[in-house]
This record gives sequence, structure tokens and C-alpha cells, in this order.
Amino acid sequence: MAVVFIDTNCWVYASNPQSPFYTIAHQKFAEFQERDYEICSCPQIIKEYTRVLTSEGILSPESISQKAAFIRESTTFLSETSGTIAEFDTLIDKFQVKAKSVYDCSSLNASL
Repeated sequence: MAVVFIDTNCWVYASNPQSPFYTIAHQKFAEFQERDYEICSCPQIIKEYTRVLTSEGILSPESISQKAAFIRESTTFLSETSGTIAEFDTLIDKFQVKAKSVYDCSSLNASL
């Protein structure tokens, strides 16, 4: 089975009908289901997802909560271990990651 890691933006696009990427996001998710891909993410992503949607005020808190529950139920969440934390440190040093990119690096690291 193939595995696909979904980042925050993809979840946000699929949840926001006002997004210019809404249709594309739904098409990709349908493709992943059709191909029987395992959808993966990390706990940080669901927190970022909730933060983005609540700060933009696009959806009601109840709607965001329902969508977040769906994501939690339909997604395999990858957890961090001492090995992934060590790899995170290596990525930070190797690529001189800073600021907002640290979060992206953390998500990438969870998928390794």
C-alpha cells in the first residue's frame, strides 16, 4: 500500500470552499482513496489546521471541530520517537532551517 503524507495546507484547502485550491484538493483526496493510499499526518498538523481555520474565521467553530474529528478518524497519525527527534536535529543543522520552516521540517521529519 502506498502512503501519502498530508500537510496542513492540503487539509485547509479541502475544508475551505473559498480556497482557489478547494476543488483540486478534493480531486486529490478522491484519487488517494481510489488508489487505496494510506493517508498519514502528524499531530502537529491537526493543531495547525485548527489554528488556521479559527484565525481566518472562514468556518464556524462547530464545523471546524467536525472536520478535525473526521481528519483524526480517517488519518494515520505518525508519532515522534527519539530517532525521529534526532533526525529532526540533523535536518535543522544540515539545511540551516529557521523560523516558520522549522514547522515544515518537523512535519517532513514525522513522515520519514
